[in-house]
Amino acid sequence: MFYYFLKAVLKITLFFYLKKITIRNAHNIPDKGPVIFAINHPNNLLDTLIIAGTFKPRVFFLGTGALFRNAFAKWFLQKAGIIPVYRPEDAGDYKGRNEATFNACYDALDHSKMLGIYPEGTTHADWQVKKIKTGTARILLEAEKRNNYHLGIKLIPVGLNFSSRKKFRTSVIISVGEPLTTIPYFPAYEAGEFSPVEKLTNDLQAAMEAEVKHLSDASFQEFVHTLDFFYRENAIQSLTKEKMLDKKEVDKLRLSKKIIKGAEYYAKKHPETINEIWDKIATYQRKLKKIHLRDQQIRRDVAKNVKPLRYLRIGFTGLLGLPIFIYGLVNNYLPNYIPSRLSRRIARKETDVATIKVVSGILAFPLFYFLQSYIIYLLFGSMVAIGYFITLPFSGLFVMQFRAFYKRYSENLRLGFLLMNHGNYIVRLQEERKTIIAELDTLSEEYLFLEKKQTPEIMPI
Repeated sequence: MFYYFLKAVLKITLFFYLKKITIRNAHNIPDKGPVIFAINHPNNLLDTLIIAGTFKPRVFFLGTGALFRNAFAKWFLQKAGIIPVYRPEDAGDYKGRNEATFNACYDALDHSKMLGIYPEGTTHADWQVKKIKTGTARILLEAEKRNNYHLGIKLIPVGLNFSSRKKFRTSVIISVGEPLTTIPYFPAYEAGEFSPVEKLTNDLQAAMEAEVKHLSDASFQEFVHTLDFFYRENAIQSLTKEKMLDKKEVDKLRLSKKIIKGAEYYAKKHPETINEIWDKIATYQRKLKKIHLRDQQIRRDVAKNVKPLRYLRIGFTGLLGLPIFIYGLVNNYLPNYIPSRLSRRIARKETDVATIKVVSGILAFPLFYFLQSYIIYLLFGSMVAIGYFITLPFSGLFVMQFRAFYKRYSENLRLGFLLMNHGNYIVRLQEERKTIIAELDTLSEEYLFLEKKQTPEIMPI
């Protein structure tokens, strides 16, 4: 009962916190266990909340033993189905305590349950899967051995891909891979060899990398992140025309991985080309920043969108929504402010920010909503209090949408002003962008040609 209540709370929380959750290859999620989901770990506890709140079957997760130090946290996590894993810094007798952890995993798999494991062993903000530990392979092989290799455990790689880790109303793609073939490892493991553990771990590493935007060199991340953002929309448009696809049919994760792989190829074989492109993109972005514009604003024929009457009509519509915005802003101020403030004060690293916002928000919003509604009840009675309570979450959502509307509207007004007063400069920026895109198109065509030939340096994704 507690689990289903918690899952309902998670679904509501994720609905408000995340803009969109997309499950890629959802057909790879089994209806029943035994299953081990091997998941990358880009966003701390939020990763667990997303999988638990999104996957239909119940998943039992392994979590750091440090979370179990507090008595209430220990009770809560155990009720939620979290199994503690201890590191040397978490407990003196961590090896002995982890033996109990392994036994709990074996028992869960014996009873056809689903486990969620983070094989990297740590959370991080890099666009890559760090070298994973052998624990996942050991758990699977030992559980099979204890059942004469008849359990049929499915080992499934899962990739979490955030559009932005720290931002409110971000999007996430959950990419679910096909189960790994594990039967070939059984004979050698039965013979007492350790090599099958290492080989299965290596196979799992490659399978997990296939489900995320993975970079072989994390120091290359800033350029690739910029390139992906700058070029992907153009690549999507090219694909929709070439393949006669709807924009929604384009596999954006696969496309980003192609861009990454192409960039890594040129960085290795032709670094001077990458440096030249990087300089041109950086120069273009500096010019945009100087006049407070974003790349998205000048991708299309902006002159067609400069219509004063249209701006007046949109502005008038915005004024009509202003009272609702003020109402929502005032009544949602404290539950919004506290999580944001906490995340800035106590987050030790980038991967902590979203988790702190979500967890503190789960506590802050119901608390303040009930307190505020109770005050309204004392002042105006139960019917008014119920109506007031119902308006709170929706007015909070309206505030977020209104802010996004105001930001776009003010940016478009600024763009219109610049076009009227500095139109030639905007046109030159557009031409500069088109030149960079043309160069990237040429490199893309060259890379795809080499990929089709499957040269030793290039293999298809």
